[in-house]
Amino acid sequence: AVKEALHRFDGQLGGLVYAVGSIPIKSAKQATAAEMLDSFRVNTVGAFEAAKHSYAALSAADGGGSIVFYSTIAARRGFTNHSLISAAKGGVEGLTVALAAEYSPKVRVNCIAPSLMHTPLAGRMVANPKMAQSL
Repeated sequence: AVKEALHRFDGQLGGLVYAVGSIPIKSAKQATAAEMLDSFRVNTVGAFEAAKHSYAALSAADGGGSIVFYSTIAARRGFTNHSLISAAKGGVEGLTVALAAEYSPKVRVNCIAPSLMHTPLAGRMVANPKMAQSL
């Protein structure tokens, strides 16, 4: 997606929002190492790759570029059955801090960590009012 954006905008890029993710809800007892790796691949590694491949264009942007990653409140709150996503998004938060130090002052790197959002990905959770209210 970064390569496509760079091609589309003649190599110029002022910002990157990495809002890709997953919501694997499963107890740690039932989760597998493969599911943990998949969660990290989509969330943490994907964010790393997007930032890495957009850095040159972002750092050349007039006034500097900006990266915004998405985490989740679950990474810090400790919700039941959220070990997979909490670990992966915790990785995104760590990546944010590291890249903010490394890419400064040319590129700003920030992360937001919302609670449950009404999106198709979260559809089955927001359909349950009790679950939605608890998050």
